[in-house]
Amino acid sequence: MISFDIPEEDDFTETHILLEDGTMQYTCENRSGMLFHPYDWKAIEELTQDYSVVYKADKGKRERIVILRKSD
Repeated sequence: MISFDIPEEDDFTETHILLEDGTMQYTCENRSGMLFHPYDWKAIEELTQDYSVVYKADKGKRERIVILRKSD
């Protein structure tokens, strides 16, 4: 199972630098050093393309879930 946080408005408004791959590295006091990479469904599908996807869904407003099956 893989879980991805769905970005919220404050994820983009907190002080951060944007790394080359789209990851945000926070520089603000309460998140200093934290890395956050927002994945949309297209990026998740690219990331999991070599796996057998059993289930995928948004879990409420805060999380995306993907369950993968191990290939033989």
